[in-house]
Amino acid sequence: MKHTKVFIAAIAITSLFMTACGTTSATNNSANSINKETDAVLEDSEDEVIDVIEASQETENQEETSISKADEYNDNLNKTINKSNKKSSLISFGNTDKIKFLDELPLYTKTALQNIKEQTASIVVNKKTKLSGFGTKYMASYYMITMDEYNRTQLEKAINQYINDFSNKKLNRKDTKSFKTYGKIEGRLDWGTIKASTPNYGYCTINLGYQFHGKSPYFTLTIFPTYNLHHDRDTRAQTDSIEVEIFLTKAQAKTLVSLYGQELVDMVLNENKIETFEQLQDVDEY
Repeated sequence: MKHTKVFIAAIAITSLFMTACGTTSATNNSANSINKETDAVLEDSEDEVIDVIEASQETENQEETSISKADEYNDNLNKTINKSNKKSSLISFGNTDKIKFLDELPLYTKTALQNIKEQTASIVVNKKTKLSGFGTKYMASYYMITMDEYNRTQLEKAINQYINDFSNKKLNRKDTKSFKTYGKIEGRLDWGTIKASTPNYGYCTINLGYQFHGKSPYFTLTIFPTYNLHHDRDTRAQTDSIEVEIFLTKAQAKTLVSLYGQELVDMVLNENKIETFEQLQDVDEY
């Protein structure tokens, strides 16, 4: 009987122990389940945060790309405008509406190597300024020298004096200042890249004299660098002209003053039709 009680007590103790273990196991399982759910929630939250950050970064990248493209477009547009402005400044066509190009005559110009070169010049009348003179290619540009009636008359007097000195053997080959022997006159200088484009201009002093080249003397017009008034409107234009030296034989000098007189200027300004210069030189029949 005593052994039976002990056995029953043992069974009871074992049952209690197993119940306790079962309860602990259930508690642990419940805790593990809660932990797993918590971890899952945290993982989901982390994924959502990462997605938000990635989306934000993608948006920022798109905005930066858009800004970059806009800046690039503006830069290209500004370059195009600047290039167009520069081109239109350097090549400014349209002087033929105010410049009348007439008869031609040969003359000589100074070269970069200090020699002289024959050119074909054109008699010109500026209908806007009412000045006349001549234009010629000079080195890499085209230059026009024009004067009013008073200064053209002074030029004619200087040429006549030169021809007289030539005939009387008064020309001095060793005179280093002979380029201004016959004084100075005032005129206007226009120049540009080509004959039809001469936006640069300035008012100049023209030295009248002579120079020897080889054995031959030439009547000369010398213009030192002249300030470019067009530079005041467009600072990209050159500041000054180059030095200009024109050389004329006696025959060329006589022809020049006979072709650009005031009668011609008046005819052009009055828009009278001029067929040829030969007609102006025809002998009158009586």
